Amino acid sequence: MKINEFIVEATGNNYLYYATSITMVSSILEKGLIKANRSPISGISSNAPTVKTSNSRRYIESNRYAKLDYEYNSAIIVLDRGLIANQYKIVNTNRYEEIILVPKGALPIRGKIKGFYFNIPNEHVEEYSKDPQFQSLLNSPYLLNSK
Repeated sequence: MKINEFIVEATGNNYLYYATSITMVSSILEKGLIKANRSPISGISSNAPTVKTSNSRRYIESNRYAKLDYEYNSAIIVLDRGLIANQYKIVNTNRYEEIILVPKGALPIRGKIKGFYFNIPNEHVEEYSKDPQFQSLLNSPYLLNSK
């Protein structure tokens, strides 16, 4: 499955990519927010809750990011980096990963989301195509996939 052409790959571009499962993307879209992680992150001195994102589409789609668990990054939410940076502090943790500090424990995505797309390995596409939740996401106005 391919992403729409308007999302261009470039490290540090105008987008942040958030990896999640297909199950979670439905909940995120419904609630309009991404829950933050409360566990400490190495190299960050703040105690604020955080949301881990990437500035690289290729990196977040990769097995390096997903740590070989394809379900972990089966859906990628694309966020407007500029809008988020105007409201929240963003910390670089390495070349491709960026952490958003969200003091209230969640990142509201309304007005900041460009959309989402599927990142399903070819060998699992048939398995997902039978999933009712996957089927319902195919009708989402936020879906960026093109066939």
